[in-house]
Amino acid sequence: MLKFLGIGLLLSGTAGIGFGKARELDQRVEELRMLRQLIMLLEGEIRCTHRPLPELLISLGERSRPPFQSFLLETGKELEAHKSLTVQEVWKEQLTLGRKKFHLNRQEYEELLEFGGMLGYLDIQMQTELCLWYEERLKISVQTAMAEAGEKRRLYRCLGILSGVVLAVFII
Repeated sequence: MLKFLGIGLLLSGTAGIGFGKARELDQRVEELRMLRQLIMLLEGEIRCTHRPLPELLISLGERSRPPFQSFLLETGKELEAHKSLTVQEVWKEQLTLGRKKFHLNRQEYEELLEFGGMLGYLDIQMQTELCLWYEERLKISVQTAMAEAGEKRRLYRCLGILSGVVLAVFII
């Protein structure tokens, strides 16, 4: 009786791991889409309002959702509080602190870091061009992530279930 209960728990645990890994793929796609929308909003705000970058980041943070909400709010607040620090320094610091919240891969993380490093010291036209460039990069990243998720989602789920079945056979 306990053996069957253990096998049931084992199967549900390994299946849960597989389904969890599949969910992470979907979260990455969602975060990339959200980031692309935020960059479009930032580009429009820079072009139209001409407000200082800290105000723009706080405003974007208030309108966004996690995980970017806290990142944008904290970055904007740090820039307002420490005027001696550059945008690049604060962006890198806040991105490093929030790294575990994001489901971005290494390349996407590096591109976000690079984007923040160039933001803030260029004139308005160059900043809008930078936003448009990064938005295009994100469009490609979303397409790539969707293709990868489509390929791997079913694989992760099946591997989770299959590994539980194989372990259950060894137990029996």
